[in-house]
Amino acid sequence: MVEILLGLLGVGVGACQSGAAAGLSGGPARVRETAVAAGSRSTVRRVAWVAAAALVPLGAAVAPAAADAAEVSINEIFYNASSADPAFAGVEFLEVKNYGATDVDVSGWKFSAGITIATPDLGLPAGTMIPAGGFLVGTSDPALFAAKYGFAADFSFAGTSLSNGGEQVTLVDAGAAVIDAVLYDDAAPWPVSPDGSGPSLEFNSDASDNALAANWHASLAAFGSPAAENSIPPLPLVIGAPAGYPAAGEDQVLTATAPVGSTIDLIYKVMYGAEVTVPMLDDAASPGGVDDGVYAATVPGAGEGELVRFKVAAARGVQSASYPAVGDSRPYDGTCTPIPSGLRRSIRCCSGSWRSRCIRT
Repeated sequence: MVEILLGLLGVGVGACQSGAAAGLSGGPARVRETAVAAGSRSTVRRVAWVAAAALVPLGAAVAPAAADAAEVSINEIFYNASSADPAFAGVEFLEVKNYGATDVDVSGWKFSAGITIATPDLGLPAGTMIPAGGFLVGTSDPALFAAKYGFAADFSFAGTSLSNGGEQVTLVDAGAAVIDAVLYDDAAPWPVSPDGSGPSLEFNSDASDNALAANWHASLAAFGSPAAENSIPPLPLVIGAPAGYPAAGEDQVLTATAPVGSTIDLIYKVMYGAEVTVPMLDDAASPGGVDDGVYAATVPGAGEGELVRFKVAAARGVQSASYPAVGDSRPYDGTCTPIPSGLRRSIRCCSGSWRSRCIRT
């Protein structure tokens, strides 16, 4: 809420063009839709009314939004395309989604901050509807958007653009009541890769508040997913660094931090033996105690100079994660037990993200 209240309260209109500009859908229409189950998402207002009051110009009439309008939210922001594909480096779009189970009439809706719709009255045309589960997509360059994605955007905000450094984007209804507002950024805690590295900024579909940076993630697909369901964000997973090289025969406790309710498996192997899978538990015996999001499992002690390789697989609902991560060149991480000095042994090697060296006697 503090971020919203500190956001910009307006934006210049700039040059505008007709909603019939090249690449735009012609006239009032129902925009793209996707199936949604009734009652699949609870109605949550994403902007407190105190924030709404702060964002509406003084003296403006504030008409209450329709009840089903509370299910409409800013869902995806593509504000800085990668320059790796110069032909489409100028593409940008903003997607709004109707998470509700009923159609929503968005006639006359506008953006009061961030971008400006390129129509004579700066609002969406009369008769514009977002179907239940459907999307409304706008772009700053309709022709370029159509060339990239193969379909026309629903509205244009040509003459304005989404800031590469982050800004507040505010959607209001025909009566100037705030429907949704997002103050995005290109720096942590917001995902940083959408700022010129290829992906868009996508809202986590299982979250309830799109004003929070933690509820957004970088799209899995380059150039985002306009008018389509957002990608499923990876499960947050952090592996605790081993405390040090364990002595021969000494058990080693490995930890992982993940959301409470996750299922996590530790898979390890000693030297070139068979893989062994053990569950990592967030119970009373784990560091910090039960249900604190810190999971632990024990790897039995290995012999002198033996390499213990391990990996981690985690899941929670439809989300999943692994360590080493997908795409990492290492199938395992690892540690090894040291060889006592003074003993003549062959060279044994250990490698891992934390430890990487050869132990020589």
